[in-house]
Amino acid sequence: MVLQMPPVMAERQPCEEVIVEDPLLEEYNSSRHVFVDITYGVKPRKRYMVVRETNGTLRRASWEERDKLNQIYFPISGRSIDFPLVFEDGNLKAALDRGFHHNILDRACIQFEPDDPNFIRICHTVYDSINDNRNFSLLESTRHMGGLIFRIVSIGKPENYLIYLLQKDRMDSVVDLLTLHYIIHPEGAEEFASILSSNDDGGPLAALKHFIKSSGQTQGNLQLAMQAYQEDQRQMQEEERVEDRRSAG
Repeated sequence: MVLQMPPVMAERQPCEEVIVEDPLLEEYNSSRHVFVDITYGVKPRKRYMVVRETNGTLRRASWEERDKLNQIYFPISGRSIDFPLVFEDGNLKAALDRGFHHNILDRACIQFEPDDPNFIRICHTVYDSINDNRNFSLLESTRHMGGLIFRIVSIGKPENYLIYLLQKDRMDSVVDLLTLHYIIHPEGAEEFASILSSNDDGGPLAALKHFIKSSGQTQGNLQLAMQAYQEDQRQMQEEERVEDRRSAG
């Protein structure tokens, strides 16, 4: 599905494994030989692939070799056999400077498997760029927003997004973000849950104050954003009371 959030996975571990070493075949050929099981219906990760080195060693293919061989025999539309130049550091920075964050992430989803080190590196680079520059609107309402939120929470830097949510008057989303924070970073979670579950209407704000006090890394900016939010709420309530008096009169 196009709108399905790309999976967040740990980096895959090396899969190379020596099967047999045969010195009798050393220098028998000047090129390596690759053997691929092309049986129809076998999943790419399960497909058997081995490489015979020029020194006679027979080993399992590496992830990089497997990706190329799968693309040769079972091509995926839009995926390149060679590493796309756009993902090289200099080109990637230039693309992000021009605001192509969404395009880069979509292209990475086509090119790489979700546990590929390159995919993880590219996603983290894009997410960090958005968080550092507070360009959250670039990914809102896209399938990549969940990955961005998970990234900034997991590395302990949700403050910029919290400020953004307060400025947008989205207190429900603030609570959701803080809930995720305390799931990933459980220290202080019990007190947070207790504050949030109180019957007081100020529970969400009190929970945010608890976060600022116990976990905030840029407390000054977040504190100011919360104060501005409270002031906006007071003004709105005052305007509503004035309007109610006018209506009653």
